[in-house]
Amino acid sequence: MKRVVVMISCFAALLTGCWDTKNIQDINYVVSVGIDYKDERYVVYAQLTDFSNVAKQQGTPRTNAPIWVGKGEGATVSQAIQSLYETSQQHVFWGHVSSFVFTESALQQGITAEVIDNISRFREMRYTQWAYGTKEPIEKLFTTKPFFNLSPLSSILNEPMSTYNQYSDTQPIRLHRFVSDLREPGKTVLLPSLGIDDEVWEKNNKKDPKLFVDGLFAIKGDADAIWLELAELTGLIWLDEQTKIFMLSVPLERESEVQLSMTKPKVRTKARMSGETLYLDVDLRIRGRIVEMIGTFDRDALIKNAEERLRDDIRKTFEYAASRGVDVYQAEHELYRERFRTWSEATSRGKHPPSKVELGDVRATVNLTNSGMYKAKSSDPHEY
Repeated sequence: MKRVVVMISCFAALLTGCWDTKNIQDINYVVSVGIDYKDERYVVYAQLTDFSNVAKQQGTPRTNAPIWVGKGEGATVSQAIQSLYETSQQHVFWGHVSSFVFTESALQQGITAEVIDNISRFREMRYTQWAYGTKEPIEKLFTTKPFFNLSPLSSILNEPMSTYNQYSDTQPIRLHRFVSDLREPGKTVLLPSLGIDDEVWEKNNKKDPKLFVDGLFAIKGDADAIWLELAELTGLIWLDEQTKIFMLSVPLERESEVQLSMTKPKVRTKARMSGETLYLDVDLRIRGRIVEMIGTFDRDALIKNAEERLRDDIRKTFEYAASRGVDVYQAEHELYRERFRTWSEATSRGKHPPSKVELGDVRATVNLTNSGMYKAKSSDPHEY
């Protein structure tokens, strides 16, 4: 009898280990967090999704994935988050947050440091979320859905790498990298900016808005964030060694034009001081592949024109950013890393930026690897 009692007691002890488990439907999962600043108060937005909809079995027809967006306000970030709990109905879990979005107002107020401090002290949060800025209202951004009734987890807000690997317009940034770069002397952090485009896609003859990257917020130290339009930043794409693939249109003579798919850029930069001016020399080597040809062309002329186009893009991007007061190619940070004593003298140990920053020598070398499935058409009429 005693043996039976002991066995029952052991089983009871083992079973009590799962008494506080919760089913998936009993928890509110936050997948994205938005931070705004209005009227000297913090505003926190929480995007919830239904994970039971995400986990539907293959072959089951998809229903329209619902999205909930909560809004909390407070004198601090913690108070704003706490105000969400008042109406949450169930336990709120923050361990699945995969993106943070800061509004332009929040970035201008410089609240990033306080927000990050709050996140780092919250045990459910991680540092691996994607970080974005935006000029759009957070509510509108969080309720913009991806295709095919999928959850927000399938949009560039929470999974940007799928798109970036096919169209490398601007490199996504993780929160831990964002935090690290903010603390680097002389470095300008480039935070991707999310917008909403309702002109490209339609669903049943009705406009179907989608998220896209419309620019970058340039942030340096305690200075105000400066928004840069993505269309003016093509040179930045060529000088990013993480660029997977991007198209380059090369016009030639006699109304000929070639589309090149550019990949695997290799970049060398050198910062040097000359008097009061900081110069940045750039050496770019990149591979190109012909994907479209209009008319005939000469291979050497194509390479020459492509290299000239790359140099022009690099210079135009620098001039555009410099006109907004942005060191887009990180010239000061390059000087800090490579020639610390020179940087210290030129900036009074980081108290102010260099008096003037200019782009020095710009070199671009294109390695034309192949012409796709068909041989490139030569401009020589005698060649067979």
